[in-house]
Amino acid sequence: MKQNSTPDDTVGCFDLLVPGMGEIIGGSLREDDYDKLCREMKALISAYHW
Repeated sequence: MKQNSTPDDTVGCFDLLVPGMGEIIGGSLREDDYDKLCREMKALISAYHW
């Protein structure tokens, strides 16, 4: 998920919770910066590279 600029420990997402039903919808912003994704995944890149 894409991190918010402030505060640094939050992400851009939401959930709609309905009493008696629970979560009926949720969504989030996806990180679209390829270089940032590569930096954050570091060692995992080889495992996910096709």
